[in-house]
Amino acid sequence: MADGVRRLFFALWPNEAERQACLRVMSLLTPEAGLRLTRPENLHVTLLFLGWVGSDRLSGLLDAAAGLPPPRGELRFDALSYWRGPKVACLTCENFPPAFAETAARLKLLAEASGLELDNRGFKPHVTLARTPKPPQAVKFAPVYWRGGGFCLAESLPHPEGGVRYHVLRHWPGLN
Repeated sequence: MADGVRRLFFALWPNEAERQACLRVMSLLTPEAGLRLTRPENLHVTLLFLGWVGSDRLSGLLDAAAGLPPPRGELRFDALSYWRGPKVACLTCENFPPAFAETAARLKLLAEASGLELDNRGFKPHVTLARTPKPPQAVKFAPVYWRGGGFCLAESLPHPEGGVRYHVLRHWPGLN
């Protein structure tokens, strides 16, 4: 990629209690061939994946995002789902406060106004727990509650031990 181009996404970042709740569910997954757990420091809820973004578009996007109200409410992750396309096991929730989808939609409008071309996927809250070639065995777990109130811009970087690591570039705290 060209200099100044980064792989970016807007996300909800967990506090320590939210991270620990996700780790408890991850500990229930049966270790099987090909199962790669998400690094604890990488756990997040993606609001909007931006893809490769040049530095020429980044500052305007950061300024515009700073004016958005953060999503308020709470996500209740109560299902373990398997998505065959990307081969991931993730926490999902069917019902969630509309503020989360509204924030994702507003971020998408800002990104498109800055010249980014994005896919048309709607906001589907999830926390990726593992990459795995087959669906995990069903497990019972207490729902994981994730509060809104702030969001961040994060960058996906290569990890020295393989895979990726996510680095928060800017955080907009919430009011919750």
